[in-house]
Amino acid sequence: MWYFIVIISFIIGIVFTSTCFNKNSENGSESTNHILINSVYSPNDTIKAMFSKKQIDEKLKRLAETPPPEKLATGAMCYKVAFETHINIEYVCPICGEKTIYKKEKHPDQSWLIQNLERNINSCRNEIENVKGINIKLDESQFCNKCSPNFENPQLGLLINIAGQSDTTKIYGINKFDIQLIHEFLTDKLVHLDDYDFETPLKDKIDRIKELLGLNRN
Repeated sequence: MWYFIVIISFIIGIVFTSTCFNKNSENGSESTNHILINSVYSPNDTIKAMFSKKQIDEKLKRLAETPPPEKLATGAMCYKVAFETHINIEYVCPICGEKTIYKKEKHPDQSWLIQNLERNINSCRNEIENVKGINIKLDESQFCNKCSPNFENPQLGLLINIAGQSDTTKIYGINKFDIQLIHEFLTDKLVHLDDYDFETPLKDKIDRIKELLGLNRN
């Protein structure tokens, strides 16, 4: 008889242990799934918030009051001048997709225009990708014969809007260094670095930064 009681007790123990194990496994699975789902749907904390006008003003004040580094890089002492090799430049408008052909023989006194197309626009397109925290966009419309027919002196433009502000600043005749100034300012740099690794105090460029951001208006 006691053999029967021992066997029954042993079977009950196995069933109880198995039940607890399965329950814990299921709870663990639910907990793991919950963590994974949260990690997938949680907001991306690497996305930086837009700067407000107040924050921009505070950055300008801090830049003006902070002394630049005592030692600044002098950059390269010499460099090789790049010679223009293209005869015709084909410009494709990013807005309408139309092509505009610029021929050097038709612009003998406007080598700056050809240079602008060959170098500046692509450089600006690349540089603007680095700018975060403000609404910023290139305006290339003056270089397109469809968007701006017969425009004699096309210039590259910059459209900037600070979050919370109703006005959009439009400024033309810009280059990649203007966009680089904005990027350096917004990332709290103290120096401006040119293509030849020559450093200058960024605080010396405050007036230009204000102009680009539309903050020099009374």
